[in-house]
Amino acid sequence: KNWSNAFLPADHQGVVIRPGNNPPIADLFPPENNFISKENERAGLEALGRLNEGYAERRATDDRLAARVRSYELAAAMQLSATDVLDVSGEPQYIQDMYGLAPEGPGVDDTTINPKAETEFFGRKCLVARRLLERGVRFVQIWSGNDNGFPRRNWDSHENVERDHGPLARGMAHGASALIQDLAQRGMLDDTIILWTTEFGRMPCSQGSQGRDHNPFVFTNWLCGGGIRGGT
Repeated sequence: KNWSNAFLPADHQGVVIRPGNNPPIADLFPPENNFISKENERAGLEALGRLNEGYAERRATDDRLAARVRSYELAAAMQLSATDVLDVSGEPQYIQDMYGLAPEGPGVDDTTINPKAETEFFGRKCLVARRLLERGVRFVQIWSGNDNGFPRRNWDSHENVERDHGPLARGMAHGASALIQDLAQRGMLDDTIILWTTEFGRMPCSQGSQGRDHNPFVFTNWLCGGGIRGGT
């Protein structure tokens, strides 16, 4: 569970955002149909609130419901603000260019893994991350790569490391450097720590003819921002 709350209360679990998707946050709004209106949705939420209050009174020592309610309250607040923060179309063109956003946007051709598409995908994530930080979000994780499939579109390159890592590395380098530069020029880097880390290294020997297997003894990490002195 990459985005779970672990030992923290449930309202600290991560919210998965997929910039470029429609919608970028799954189930943020109810489906459009003829049966659900804003009025009856509000009435349903009020009825649910009354049920929750009664449940909480009967189980005062169980904090799971309170955590769930806080999560719902956060979701309601996101309905008011998420649409704006996730829309990068109003960013100046030079900012969009700096992050490597493609002119055709998320519709860039990705039928095969390629540098342009990976730069668009990761750059858009980095730009959304900056917009979240500007609005007070305290922790943002940016994920590089997609879920496993064949051919793979992530760093787990068991079949063809050159095909996969080339475009991914270019997109990563472009987006990460743009984020650092943008935070610095806005005066935000001094109080923002960026931790860049990997899941696995890869073996120096081939797996098959072109792939690389996991290397659990080699990881790459670096820190910047937050007043950390470079080179330490």
